[in-house]
Amino acid sequence: MVLFKKIPYKKLESVSFTSILQQLSIDFHSIPEAKCDERTLYITISLSYYSKKSICDLIFLLDRPTLAGAISLNEHYDPIRRFFIEHFDYTLCYEDEILIANTFMKTNRFKEIYTNYTSNIKRPHESIVRSSY
Repeated sequence: MVLFKKIPYKKLESVSFTSILQQLSIDFHSIPEAKCDERTLYITISLSYYSKKSICDLIFLLDRPTLAGAISLNEHYDPIRRFFIEHFDYTLCYEDEILIANTFMKTNRFKEIYTNYTSNIKRPHESIVRSSY
């Protein structure tokens, strides 16, 4: 009779988020204009993995010298986290959310939206007048 059996140690393979991101299709969905203002731009995107799809809002902070974006913590946040857990057995980290935003920022659609949206808005950090000495 064996009471304790030694089970061989299996090393868990770590999943890189970059490899997950390469398997996704990221597409523009809409702009929830009611959420946007002169400091923030929200863009709803859809993430697709084969026939499975989920949406989330990206929030871009416009009042910074460098454009920064991530997934917005709103009603779409829990479903998008479940999407990654169900399909990839992966829990999103803040750095992953930034990578999703950065990936979308590289698309022509984002560049078009950003240009159109900010053409009438003066970003607060751009209004700083430097005095000459």
